[in-house]
Amino acid sequence: MRTIEEILAAMTALMDGAEGRSLTAEEISNYEALEAELADRRKDDEIRARNAAYNSVRPARPAVQTQVREPLPYNVARVDGRSVFNRGTNGHDFSSDVFSLINTSGQDGDALKRVNALIGAAFNPTNDVDRADTASLNPNRYAPELWQPQMDYSTPLWDMIASGPTDGTSFDVPKFNSSSGLVGPATEGTEPAPGAMTVTSQTIVPTQVWGKVEVTRQAARRGGRPELSGILWDQMLREYFEDREAAVATFLNTLTAAADITVTGSPATPTNDNDQASAQSLEAAITDLQFVRGGNRFRAFAVHQALYRLLARVTDDSGRPLYPQIAPMNANGTAESLWATLNVGGTRAVPAWALGAAGGNGSVNSWLFDPSKVRGWASAPERLDWNFGATVQTANIPQLSHVTIGIYGDIALANLDINGVRQVIFDQNTAA
Repeated sequence: MRTIEEILAAMTALMDGAEGRSLTAEEISNYEALEAELADRRKDDEIRARNAAYNSVRPARPAVQTQVREPLPYNVARVDGRSVFNRGTNGHDFSSDVFSLINTSGQDGDALKRVNALIGAAFNPTNDVDRADTASLNPNRYAPELWQPQMDYSTPLWDMIASGPTDGTSFDVPKFNSSSGLVGPATEGTEPAPGAMTVTSQTIVPTQVWGKVEVTRQAARRGGRPELSGILWDQMLREYFEDREAAVATFLNTLTAAADITVTGSPATPTNDNDQASAQSLEAAITDLQFVRGGNRFRAFAVHQALYRLLARVTDDSGRPLYPQIAPMNANGTAESLWATLNVGGTRAVPAWALGAAGGNGSVNSWLFDPSKVRGWASAPERLDWNFGATVQTANIPQLSHVTIGIYGDIALANLDINGVRQVIFDQNTAA
């Protein structure tokens, strides 16, 4: 609460600031507010004095020390939106006082008192100066070190089939084709009949992916924090790897496996008995793989979300998970922390987001295969930068207005033996 002297000082400063001119509407409003505050303060003092008289027999309260401030010494005027400081009636000048404080390292006490009086009056509640009014003086701190890119996706499908680099040139893979009579029962003294064998080859033709971003030259020159070109290239790489993963899923769905595995379907609202039937049918199919030619060599199992959910939640009749994470005992499999992968009878089931999301009424496909038979090759993404030339060209004349960042890569996908592939079909909404 301001004292009467402080209020009178503010009133004096306001009048000094308007010396030689008419008061503005704002100054009139401020002065009347000061008058009202002064009346309230005097009324408050009068009531306190009466109360003291009523209680005169009581020990007198110590008097509150009153701070007396010098009336503001500067003549301040607003001219074309600017504050102009002139010498006040007592001869002091604001600029001179500020220079004195600078030169004396704040030791000029009289100048310090006058400057502080002006600041106190400028920021008093009557003038309603709050944080919003001074926001431009207190900007938010920019934190480029906390730059948040788009979240990365894992690439489980590509990780299963990645076989090395490619330079984009087509190549032939030699393959066994057929054989007969190479080995047979021996008869003493009789020469064996000659056998036969043929080979073939499979041509792998890489495909290309590319893309570009055109940036105005002004934006490119400013750079930015973090660096604009680095952010763009990082995002292009992210989409390159994402598209490569989706390309593997598309490729798998073009295959016609030599034999399918059909998991027992599940109704729209499955019970645990339904889930048990589905899990048991999958385990039986994996067991039968021991009897295919050469035995079970199917070590890569990319699982659709609908089937993966079922395997993660299914329990036995006592409520114990069939594929537990913690302290497994007498179980046919396990689950890693966070259900990152599932072990189904020794087959590592990996969730593959690119195969699709659960929901709907149709069948969904997972893929169980020999990773030596389903292969993928890719080049390292190549960054291409050029300063002149973009789709904004006119008559093939390079334009100054844009610079371009490009990306280019080669991807090759192949199945070398369809006998090494099993399509795992699961109907997530079979009628009960």
